[in-house]
Amino acid sequence: MKPHTREWIAKAGQPIPRTHDRVALLDEVLPIEPLWEVSRPFLETLTSYAVLFRYPGDTATRTLAKTAIADARRVRAMIRATLRLR
Repeated sequence: MKPHTREWIAKAGQPIPRTHDRVALLDEVLPIEPLWEVSRPFLETLTSYAVLFRYPGDTATRTLAKTAIADARRVRAMIRATLRLR
């Protein structure tokens, strides 16, 4: 982990819970990064996909998969920009 990332996590002052619920994780970091609120709709969608398609049975369509990838890239780009990562 890069020093800047370690520093940012340390500023949180509390451990971040281990969960697949991306919205719950967003709620944990909003006091530090309130501008990340714009990612909520993307994270809600990604969380629902994680639950729907985790186990055998349902599978994502090509369209849903492309949407999930695009949403993840948007959120990742925002986070990396905030942490000043390339």
